[in-house]
Amino acid sequence: MCIYIYIRLQDKSLLYCPPYHDGATCWPPILAGTKVQMPCPSSYEGQTYNPNENASKECLENGNWSSKSNYIPCLLTMDSSTLDLTMILRCIFLTGYSLSCTCLCLALIIFYIFKSLKCMRNTIHSHLFVALMIKACAWSISYIFVEFIDINQFKDDTKLTINVSVSLKCMRNTIHSHLFVALMIKACAWSISYIFVEFIDINQFKDDTKLTINVSV
Repeated sequence: MCIYIYIRLQDKSLLYCPPYHDGATCWPPILAGTKVQMPCPSSYEGQTYNPNENASKECLENGNWSSKSNYIPCLLTMDSSTLDLTMILRCIFLTGYSLSCTCLCLALIIFYIFKSLKCMRNTIHSHLFVALMIKACAWSISYIFVEFIDINQFKDDTKLTINVSVSLKCMRNTIHSHLFVALMIKACAWSISYIFVEFIDINQFKDDTKLTINVSV
């Protein structure tokens, strides 16, 4: 479609770069050795960009497009105070999940070492702890590697430019992100099911306790 839009605008007597679509923008044909600017897309691959700015692409002297389009002006800016708050919240998020995983791991070690604690109730606890650990690990790994944001220190007065790392956007990591999401959903289902089992076990324990008291009386 991009080619058909601009096909009539080319002068056959001059050397042009042909119409080209890089996945986000349809670049029109331009003379070799020149540069073209187009409005930034409002969003692309789940990321939001600034549509008020312009992206650019260079047509080389040989009539071929440069390998990369310049979308740096399209990146949204964030002031330093908002950036600091984002970093603090991110650290709190990861620290909380790390402490949670550590405590759950210690609880499992205690259950394993002290055989006297082995009973049906603690077995249910152990399964619940494992489900919560898997959920916490999946969230943390997904947050670090799938939603990774590379903060470049491009200082413009009081502003910093946030640059989403393009190197992490590939088919392999897209598949990994889906696997992490599936694992998180599965872990949530496990934890909910084991909480339900805990509830049943507690009610059963109450019934057994009442029966024991009645028998003793």
